[in-house]
Amino acid sequence: MTNGRIGTPPATALGLLRDVEVEVTLEIGRKRMKIGDLLRLGTGQTLELDKAAGEPLEIVVNGRLIGRGEAVVLGDRYGLRITEIVTPPSEPESAPPAPAASTPSTASEPQ
Repeated sequence: MTNGRIGTPPATALGLLRDVEVEVTLEIGRKRMKIGDLLRLGTGQTLELDKAAGEPLEIVVNGRLIGRGEAVVLGDRYGLRITEIVTPPSEPESAPPAPAASTPSTASEPQ
């Protein structure tokens, strides 16, 4: 059985990717602002974000949501306790290739 993409068994394909580095981002919240308001910000000012305190943070890998969690403090660093892993929507099975077009034979062609 193959993964339907390159003909590589899924376990082998995953093994090839284990050492690839990706960027993991934890998103606390967002705020939409006009550029003029952004330019008026100064040191010490605060921005209210769209996420309520206590709401789970989003774990994003290369721009794709993969899970959620809660912020923790580990010594002098921030960390994240994972509370949910988001399962991606199932990919549709790839359709089998269309049959090759054949040239119709005519009665006048020699057999």
